[in-house]
Amino acid sequence: TLVAGLRHESVGVDTAGYVDHLFTLQDGYVAKLNNISEQGFIFLSYLLATASSGYTLALLVYALITNGLIILRLYDYKDKISFTWAVFIYYMAFYFATFNTMRQWIAMALVFYATRYIGKSLTKFLIFVAIAVLTHTTAIFAVFFVPLYYVLLPSKSVKEIIRKIVMILAVVVAVLAVYTTMTSKYSDYILS
Repeated sequence: TLVAGLRHESVGVDTAGYVDHLFTLQDGYVAKLNNISEQGFIFLSYLLATASSGYTLALLVYALITNGLIILRLYDYKDKISFTWAVFIYYMAFYFATFNTMRQWIAMALVFYATRYIGKSLTKFLIFVAIAVLTHTTAIFAVFFVPLYYVLLPSKSVKEIIRKIVMILAVVVAVLAVYTTMTSKYSDYILS
């Protein structure tokens, strides 16, 4: 987290863009920053930009959220996996990727951590997903983990099987709605 947070703005493909956004937010809250419209990320960045005259605090907090939540979730499996190896593999495979697309990584970390609540507390899971969506809109796809979890549970009655079929149909409709929304929002970006 220190390495990621104390880096220069030239380290990472889009770090300089985030730094520019932070300096913009030091002059006051802005509801949209170029292609960033997610209010949770803008508000967090605004708080960090006004708390510091530079960009280092924000990079530290972004890295702490991302790395902290991912490592905490890996720790949940310490009895089933080698925690040390899991952290090592995370750092080797993904750590440097977190220097870029920071909003997406924060959203992914929130969703990854939230998976601990699937099957235990749907409300907590959905709260984390909502926070993730406020960081990056694509986190809405995490909602589909819930029906997937319940569909994969063994069915004990006809009523449960019917409920699963209805859930699958609802998911198909929801996927189509989300797909339509995402393609309309990001079509220019995708086509370029």
